[in-house]
Amino acid sequence: IVMHQLATPRLGLVTDTNFTTTDYHSSFSLEGVSQPSAAVGVDRFGTYAGGGIALFWGDMLGNQSLATALQIQSGGGYTDVMGLVGYLNTASRINWGAAVQQVPYDYAGFAEGYSTVNGEPAYVAQELIYREIVREADLLLSYPFSQVTRVDFSVGYRNIIFRTTQNTNAFSLNTGEVLVNQSQDLPSEPAM
Repeated sequence: IVMHQLATPRLGLVTDTNFTTTDYHSSFSLEGVSQPSAAVGVDRFGTYAGGGIALFWGDMLGNQSLATALQIQSGGGYTDVMGLVGYLNTASRINWGAAVQQVPYDYAGFAEGYSTVNGEPAYVAQELIYREIVREADLLLSYPFSQVTRVDFSVGYRNIIFRTTQNTNAFSLNTGEVLVNQSQDLPSEPAM
């Protein structure tokens, strides 16, 4: 069998070589997907849910790339959204791109103790949530001189918003009744 296959090298090849040709038009197609995530949880402060995914797009020749990402987290009286869209064009000698994104950063502190609420002994728990939301837009221009040397230019705008929230819960030590269940926004630094 092997000798027969070697003796007929054209076996299985296309006999008609009149192929139609068309001009190339770039279009995006999905090239990659990050591992999606999803989470749900419940605790004494409430219900939480979140999830995220990133998608990577490109054209067949690799001249254009697009990255998109979305992550949402909700619970405890707030919702955080992270998003990113970034584009890069390397079709010509001058490479250029743009990106916009929003990234929230949350920090929390917790304190608990005993106090008197409305004349009744109580267990008090306070949660302080410090939130920083960074919004950014960038443009990029790059000119390669060789495979190892290039010059890059970039310009961008960044806005940072600060928010502080305090959640207070108080429970009666006598009856277990909820005496205080409140959330309030505290004064924060101005946006930068």
